Amino acid sequence: MKAISMLVGERESERYMAAIARKMHSSFFELGHNSEEIILKINPEGEHIESFWGQEFEEAFRWLFPESLNSEQSLLYSLSGNWFQRTFKRI
Repeated sequence: MKAISMLVGERESERYMAAIARKMHSSFFELGHNSEEIILKINPEGEHIESFWGQEFEEAFRWLFPESLNSEQSLLYSLSGNWFQRTFKRI
């Protein structure tokens, strides 16, 4: 079962956000979760802004809900430049 996808940018806060995310990620493993259930992605250039999250949204969505899109539809929506809106109109 896929449970949590965490995305953090090293530049989201002065020094705390990535460290907290790493600690939280470790805590999930201590509770018995595995690497297929919990994903942590830390981008060294990531900032606390929507454009950063938006760049990563499709990957997280595909990981969380792989059964909701087939590859042909997904490719079309990605190439259209309006992937998010078109995807959620379908669901």
